[in-house]
Amino acid sequence: MHVVQNGIDDSFYQSEEESKAEFDLVFIGNLSYLPNVETAEFIVRKILPLCPSDTRILLSGASPDSRVLHLQQDRVKVQGWTEDIRKAYRSGRVFMAPMWAGTGQQNKILEAMALGIPCITTPLVNNAIGATPEKEILIANSPESFAECFQRLISDPEFYQRLQLNATNFVKQHYKWEQNVQLLSSIFSTIEKHEFSESSHK
Repeated sequence: MHVVQNGIDDSFYQSEEESKAEFDLVFIGNLSYLPNVETAEFIVRKILPLCPSDTRILLSGASPDSRVLHLQQDRVKVQGWTEDIRKAYRSGRVFMAPMWAGTGQQNKILEAMALGIPCITTPLVNNAIGATPEKEILIANSPESFAECFQRLISDPEFYQRLQLNATNFVKQHYKWEQNVQLLSSIFSTIEKHEFSESSHK
């Protein structure tokens, strides 16, 4: 058995125009998918009240469920489908993903990290990614710890920038599609050689 990891295409890092970080927190995903709906509700109802009173959140993704739409308020913007998802990521200073269930968590985190957006997530999500806590990613388990991590980032520019750089480097080193596709190709090549060798001895 071989495991080929997810990857991020080099072109994903490149953008013709930079988006201004209008929001403090951003969460992105299919907003009709139940684990994402529950995550959005958790951020707004459990974490936001523990953050500074001027904290603003962007919830972005396809087909927002009615439960997500009801979260919209002065401090929370719900945005549906966007042509270039990188603009949504870069609209937020910090990517937050308090997820304990569901699939696709890696993709959200890897894309945010690739763009240099510091990420706060759960141990479950990071177990599949393998980033180093406090160096490349921040880990939290409760509303209080998520809020604490967020406030650390916004109050310490040096720490914020260090996490930005480390996160991007981590994705480039471990999750480039080019190297993962090469691994897949080598696996196929090995299988073909093995099958050819067996057939030649029959």
